Amino acid sequence: MMKFVICEDEPDFLAWMQAAVTAWGAEQGEAICLFSYTSAEELLFKSEEWLAADGLILDIELKQMNGMELARIIRERDAHISILFATGYEQFVFEGYEVGAVSYLMKPIQIEKLYAALERIRAETGKRQEVLLTNTGEENTRFYLEDILAIESSGHYALLHTRSGIIETRRSLGSFQEELSRKPFCSPHRSYLVHIGHISRILKKSLFLDNGLEVPIARGKWEEINQAYLRYYRKRM
Repeated sequence: MMKFVICEDEPDFLAWMQAAVTAWGAEQGEAICLFSYTSAEELLFKSEEWLAADGLILDIELKQMNGMELARIIRERDAHISILFATGYEQFVFEGYEVGAVSYLMKPIQIEKLYAALERIRAETGKRQEVLLTNTGEENTRFYLEDILAIESSGHYALLHTRSGIIETRRSLGSFQEELSRKPFCSPHRSYLVHIGHISRILKKSLFLDNGLEVPIARGKWEEINQAYLRYYRKRM
C-alpha cells in the first residue's frame, strides 16, 4: 500500500486529485491510502500522518503559509520524503528544485504527467530505507533504521542511540522489541536492542558498536548474538 498526503485548498481540484491518484493506483494494482488537508498548518499538526507518507502532493498558493514554506519545514524534518508540487504559477519552479521536489506540475494538470510523477515517487519509495516512527516528547519523529545503532531502556521509556546522537523517546523498550522483531536487531541484554549491522566487535561479555558504545551481553546470550550476526552478513552477501 502507498500512502499519499495532499494539501490543497481548492475543493474541486482536491476532489480531482484524490480521484486521479486513486485511479492511478487501480491501474498499477497498487492500494492507495489518502489523507487530505486544506492548509499547511493543518498538515503540519498531523505529523504522524505525513511523516509516514510515501509522497506529499502540495499546492503552492495556500491561504496563510504557502506550499513552498511548508516544503522547507518538511525538509528540516525529513530529507528524503517525496514532494510533488501542483500550482498555477511558474515563478516557483526553481524554488521547487531547491527543496528536492520530484516534479512541478502546472494546473490544469495533464493526467499523463501526474501519472509519470506518481511513478517516480513509487520508484523512490522502493529505494528508500525502512523507517521507525516514534514520539520524542514534543513531536513525532521519523528515523531511518540504518541510522539507529541501539535502543536502550531508560526507566519507563527508551533512548535511541543514532548516528547523530542520543534521543529520548516516549516509548518503552518492549514496544520497540515487538515492532522490530522481524528487523535486523538483536537483544544481547534485557536493557538493549542493537542493530546487527552496526556491531563492530563481539567479545564474551560485551559487544561494541560503530560509535564505540559498549553493550553488555547477558549470560547465555553469546551464542545467539553470534549466530544472528553471521546470518545477517550471509544474507547480505
